[in-house]
Amino acid sequence: MIDEYVGDEAYVKASQLTKLGTDASGWDTYLRDERSGEYWLLYYPDSYQHGGGLRILSALRSLHFWLRRIESLSDRFGAAGMSTTSPLLVAECH
Repeated sequence: MIDEYVGDEAYVKASQLTKLGTDASGWDTYLRDERSGEYWLLYYPDSYQHGGGLRILSALRSLHFWLRRIESLSDRFGAAGMSTTSPLLVAECH
C-alpha cells in the first residue's frame, strides 16, 4: 500500500480522489478516496518556491506523513511556535 505520491504521480492520484476542501492558505487540499474511505492531503512543503515547489500527496493514516508534516510546519513557522496543541496540528488531526 502506497502512503505517499510525489510530483506528477501526486497530481494523477489526486485527480482520482474527491476534494473535501482546502486550508486558509490554499496550499493544503484535503481529499477522500470514495472506494477505500481513506483520507489524503495534497500539500506543497516548499510553497515559498516559484510555482509552489514539489507537490506531495500523503495518506493521513501514515506516521511517516505526520513526522514530515510536523517538520515542514516547524520549518515554516519556527520550532518555538510549534507544539502538539498548536491550532495547525490540532486542526489537521481531526
